[in-house]
Amino acid sequence: MQQQSTRLISRFHESRKQKLANILDSEQWKPAIVPQIFQQIADHYCESGKISDLINDLNQSANGEETLMDYSSMPASDFIDLDGEKYYLVGTALILFRMIAQYSDLVE
Repeated sequence: MQQQSTRLISRFHESRKQKLANILDSEQWKPAIVPQIFQQIADHYCESGKISDLINDLNQSANGEETLMDYSSMPASDFIDLDGEKYYLVGTALILFRMIAQYSDLVE
C-alpha cells in the first residue's frame, strides 16, 4: 500500500511540475483576470486556515459524479483580496494557487 501511495504522489507531483514548467515558459507576465472561484478559495483559506480546491468540490454533483461548471458566467476581478490587501496575479500564479490547493487536498 505504501508503494501505491508513493507512486500516486510521484505521478501527481510530476504531472503538476511538468504543467507548471510548460505554463511558465509561455507566461506573458501580464496581470490576469481573477475568476471569482479563486477569491472564494482565498476567503476559505483566510477563514479556516486550510486551503482546498473548491473548483473540484463544485464540480462534484450531489450523487458524487463529476459535472462541468461554466465559470465564465461567474464574476471576475482584476485582483485577489487577502485580508484587505489587493494582489494582482499573472495566469501562472492562479494555476500555482490551484495546484497548492490540490496538493493540500491530496494530503487530506
